[in-house]
Amino acid sequence: MTAPIGFMAAGVMNVAHAADSSSFAQNVVWMPLKAGVTPSLCVDSMTTQADTVNMKQVGHLPLSKQVEMMLGKKQPLIEVFMFCNPLTAVKMVQANYAFGAYLPCRITLLEAKPNEYGVVMLNLDPLIAQIPKNSPLLKAAQDVNTSLLSILKAGADGSL
Repeated sequence: MTAPIGFMAAGVMNVAHAADSSSFAQNVVWMPLKAGVTPSLCVDSMTTQADTVNMKQVGHLPLSKQVEMMLGKKQPLIEVFMFCNPLTAVKMVQANYAFGAYLPCRITLLEAKPNEYGVVMLNLDPLIAQIPKNSPLLKAAQDVNTSLLSILKAGADGSL
């Protein structure tokens, strides 16, 4: 695997692999789990932080377990967690239906390499940059992004 290229986005480390020239890796915020943080602790920490910042966990997709059941073969960990602030979501969609495509906000816990885990989410900064500066939605979108980044960081740090 090629060494990662790091750059800052929204105050957290965003990592893309040099061999990956796609824009996919460039449009996400990735945080590896700190040493000693287990996937279980990560999940507990994200759930606790989501409650703290008033984001509701509205869904959970244990993707790797589903694939294991379908194929009968162990899979690297992939779990998708869906978060939402319902009041903000409704305001955003009512203002512009296109925001509906970004709902709910997702954070994925995954095993990047054997026994190396991290959490990843969409980098919302480019989307937020398109909201007019005088729009009342701008602060709401920034607040959602701040909340999601705090959930991502809590999971990576294992902070309950």
